[in-house]
Amino acid sequence: MEESNLDESSRVRVKLVSVLEEYSVPSDDIAVPSSIRRPGLSKVVNYLLGNADNSDSDDSDNDNDNDHDNDHDHDNNTSSKKTSSSSRLEFDFLVDNKFLRQSVEGYMRSNNISSEDVLRIEFLPKAKKPEEDKNDNEALPDWVSSLSYYSNPNNNSTNAFLASGCYDGAVRIYDPVTMSNLTSLPCHSSSIRSVATSSSLIASSGHDQQLLIHTYTCGTPSLTTTLSLKGSTSTIESLAFSDDGGLLAAGDFEGGVFVYDVNAEGSERTTEATTKAKKRKTDKNSSSSTKDLAPLHSNKLHVTAVSGVVFSSDSKTLYSCSHDYSVRATDLATQNPLLTLNGNKVATCLAKPTSSSKDVLATGHPDSRIKLWDMRIDSTTSAATYNSTLRPSHKGYISDLSFDPTDPYKLSSSSYDGLVKTWDIRCELPMHTIKAHNKNGGKALAVEYGKECIFSAGTDGNVKKWQV
Repeated sequence: MEESNLDESSRVRVKLVSVLEEYSVPSDDIAVPSSIRRPGLSKVVNYLLGNADNSDSDDSDNDNDNDHDNDHDHDNNTSSKKTSSSSRLEFDFLVDNKFLRQSVEGYMRSNNISSEDVLRIEFLPKAKKPEEDKNDNEALPDWVSSLSYYSNPNNNSTNAFLASGCYDGAVRIYDPVTMSNLTSLPCHSSSIRSVATSSSLIASSGHDQQLLIHTYTCGTPSLTTTLSLKGSTSTIESLAFSDDGGLLAAGDFEGGVFVYDVNAEGSERTTEATTKAKKRKTDKNSSSSTKDLAPLHSNKLHVTAVSGVVFSSDSKTLYSCSHDYSVRATDLATQNPLLTLNGNKVATCLAKPTSSSKDVLATGHPDSRIKLWDMRIDSTTSAATYNSTLRPSHKGYISDLSFDPTDPYKLSSSSYDGLVKTWDIRCELPMHTIKAHNKNGGKALAVEYGKECIFSAGTDGNVKKWQV
């Protein structure tokens, strides 16, 4: 395609297709200026929807972080197809499942598309900027290192809760709606490294090299330690339950990965603790004996600290990442390695979409990068590579990642720069930046998606909620 085919005065034909049915527009091809960008395309869609447009904004579109965040810094009312006469909807646009972040002309040039072709462009409402919930708790006495949200698969909000792990050694349970502290349990003699939740079970690990299972009754102060998980002689750095809650994976500081059948009470692997160790001294709420549980599987999968573990959707594969720069997939039935991918930086955290069967992983790194990995095993080459599509935006160590359980494209990240960022992994730039814990040089240590919200925690001792 010659460059003369597209110039400032040229027009191209596009087909606009709504991702959401309620915003559907006529299917006819339309001619638009080849230099048109997102704001101009948004005007076109609003015109086709019959929405008023009283703004005189130009068609500029700068793709730096601040402008991109500000571009989303308004409240979109997407509850109906039509808007009031004094407002209009803002839209984002995708071509080949990637967000359009340049002019139509620029995209067609860079992808060698002829000006005579019809470009299919999908659109959807812009993401709403997260707003801080005003029901925050008082600051906790120490850093909050980990968060885990549980909600009943049937979306029964009465069975939802948020668990936090704190450097004071206590696990705390919050009502995710009101953010009130429902109960707490001082169960570790030193700082907690990780927490994970599944139904009525909460797992916690600490620098005291203890890995514990607690039982929680929703809506009550009933939180007791029931199992002490054995196998590792080092600090457990990362935890994850399988989707059905029957298995727990744990990765330790020395590269070991342990898998436990947490429903194995009464089996030979579970025994009554000695009478001298029935209850931990700090377990003031426990009224039953704590049992020991040996691992179902244990393997040294990495050379050094395992910073993230997560099960596949079918619980047949375990993914792990480590400070040894690698990401691995292991077959749980055979314990054989399926795939090992090597990066060039320490991996600090790991996340996988929960609502998708796609083998996509996200890892965080100390150089402020977030990498996306395609874990599908090619039957011909038996290899895969990572696709680093997210442009560095944080200014510090990535501490945690979390995918939206209802949308496999939405990702949130926390960093030592004190910020939380929200992403759509089809776009290289973050959708929004939240100044969550950066006051007085604070660090954001944990981030977790809830139901239509994001939770974050950090060195300021605060657990915060952000409505999305």
